[in-house]
Amino acid sequence: MKTTTHPPAPDPQELAAAFDIIRTETVLSRLPIHNLSNNGNVEINILRTAPDGQVELKWQVSPNSTFGPPRSLAYKLDTLVINRRIDALGRPLPKLIRLGTLRDIAKELDLGGNTNKVRLALNQNASAFITAKFKYRTNGGLERTLEAGFTRYAVVFSGESLPDGSKADAVHIVLNEPYREVVNNAPVRPLDHAYMKTLPPSAQRFYEIISYKIFSAIKNKYLYAKLAYSEYCAFSAQHRANDWNLVRPQMHHVHQPHLSSGYLVKPIEFEKTTDPQGNPDWIFHYIPGPKARADYNTAHRSLSLAIDVEPREIRERPKRKPPAPPPPPPPVDEALVAELVKRGIGEMESRKLLAKLPPGQPVAEQLEYADAVLRRPKNAIGNPQGFYISRLLENFPVPEHFETSAKRKLREEAEWRRREEFAERQALELAYGEYRREEIDRYIAEHVPTQEFAALVKREIARRRADRGNANLPAQTRAAIADRAVRSSLAEKLPIPFLTIEEFREREGPLNPEGQ
Repeated sequence: MKTTTHPPAPDPQELAAAFDIIRTETVLSRLPIHNLSNNGNVEINILRTAPDGQVELKWQVSPNSTFGPPRSLAYKLDTLVINRRIDALGRPLPKLIRLGTLRDIAKELDLGGNTNKVRLALNQNASAFITAKFKYRTNGGLERTLEAGFTRYAVVFSGESLPDGSKADAVHIVLNEPYREVVNNAPVRPLDHAYMKTLPPSAQRFYEIISYKIFSAIKNKYLYAKLAYSEYCAFSAQHRANDWNLVRPQMHHVHQPHLSSGYLVKPIEFEKTTDPQGNPDWIFHYIPGPKARADYNTAHRSLSLAIDVEPREIRERPKRKPPAPPPPPPPVDEALVAELVKRGIGEMESRKLLAKLPPGQPVAEQLEYADAVLRRPKNAIGNPQGFYISRLLENFPVPEHFETSAKRKLREEAEWRRREEFAERQALELAYGEYRREEIDRYIAEHVPTQEFAALVKREIARRRADRGNANLPAQTRAAIADRAVRSSLAEKLPIPFLTIEEFREREGPLNPEGQ
């Protein structure tokens, strides 16, 4: 049997030495939260039922309309920064976790000093609302059920109040209970943090999904791991295509970084199939490469689990069958054929009809308008298929006022851009307000003597104590209010050299929501 040869692979010992382990929980991290598609928004709404109709998995993510959906930067923030802090703390997790300053986080994400993007990504992650129902097994093997609507955590920025009333000296997250309970009890898996940082978001998400299957294949000495294209799209919030000519380049961009690194090796084979709904699907076969095997051995240092970098099964892999010749190009637009068939017109008749129509006829728009006409109560047409055919043959014009799906898409994109601009402006104003407070505090500390400032605060406390409306406030609250009031009063009188909001924007960099 002929041996399959591969390009020279990286040295396994070097790969193992470079494996920067981060242990991530294996329940919630397998479900998508972030919109990683480059082609607009993908709705994250997974519902799977058992044969008896019982819900096995429900997972829906509703982004906040102000901040927008969490995208690739929010994904990198979660997986590279927050998950690393969680891993370092061990279990059980505290409710409050310190992340560092906005500038620290921006530097960790290779954003330089652009804290506006970090602030927006934090707000997107914290405000994404999750509706979930599923069962999972804990570290101890117990079965638990999560059925809740929740956000994962709240964000406290520098200068804001922490749960104990103290002032935050950096960015903190406050874990919400459903999320904290799962993370505390779920099993963990090892991932290569340094490797993830080098990957683009779609390839990183693929690595998180396939790593379960790769490690299982290595442990059980299987020739390859399997992953359905539909599963990858559903669990990474990617657009799913039904045409192999679109699937192939989409998955090539996902596979290429892992082939270059030696995590996977060629050939990546696939088999065409269909999903339970009858839609086209493809099952990919992934051969673990030397990096995957070195990572496995590093994560499982027991000799009983260590394996060869290039096992016998792969060296004896049978010769790959030559691909079938490509089908001849279709004479008509297959998408339009499918639209006509969906409306009750036979496939052969649909092809003949489309072949008769002149080039450039707006068939899709005409079908949408015909649908609208048929939905009107007064139009009780007994032969809707004949109505579609006659209207297409007449090449009837679509009224200008009718909103086709293409027009609706343009309108929704314009509305989304308006919301993004609003969110950017709001984030800028919040950041600018924080900057002014910091400048006031710094100027007062440098130019107003401590005793003089303390005397002003004391006088303000006494004035507020005499005010009937403040008489019942706790002394600590009254002191905090007085401190801020004195600072605001001094800011109006002192020559503090504030930047204008436009100068501040120029210094910090424009706020551009991730992925737009």
